Amino acid sequence: MDAKRLDQCRRRLHSTTPLLGPWLRRSAARAFATDLSPAAVGILAQALADHLDPVVQQISAAALRQLRTPEAIDAVCAVWYETRHERLTILLRQRGWLATSPAELRVLTALKTGQRPSLSNLGPDMIEPAVRACGDADPEIGIQAGLFL
Repeated sequence: MDAKRLDQCRRRLHSTTPLLGPWLRRSAARAFATDLSPAAVGILAQALADHLDPVVQQISAAALRQLRTPEAIDAVCAVWYETRHERLTILLRQRGWLATSPAELRVLTALKTGQRPSLSNLGPDMIEPAVRACGDADPEIGIQAGLFL
C-alpha cells in the first residue's frame, strides 16, 4: 500500500461520519488486513488496542493472528511496548512472539511472554536491557528480569 493510500485508510479508520462511519472504519481495517505491510500491521495493532468499534477489533485480531514475518511481528511488539495493552499481551502470549530487534524490545517481549530461557542464548547484549527491565513499570516484567539475572 502506498503512502497516500495508507494515510487515506488511516483517516477512514477513525471516521466519525454519522451513517457511513462504521462502513468506512471497517473497510479501512479490511484494507490494512489485506496489505499486512509493517506499517499496516502497526495500525492494526493500534486498532486492536484502542479502537472502540468491536468489528474493527475483530478484523484486526484475525489479521494479526496470521502474521509470520519478523518485520510484521516486530511492528506488533512495538505497539505492545508503547501501549502495554492487554489484548496485545494476550496475542503475543498466544502466538509466542518475540521481537527480533531492538534488543530491549526482544528482552521485554521474552519476559512478558514467559520465554525467559530464550534470552540466555542471545549473549551479553541482552544484559543491559534486562537490567533496565528490572525497574519496568510492569511488575511481572520486573520479576522475570530479576529471575533472568
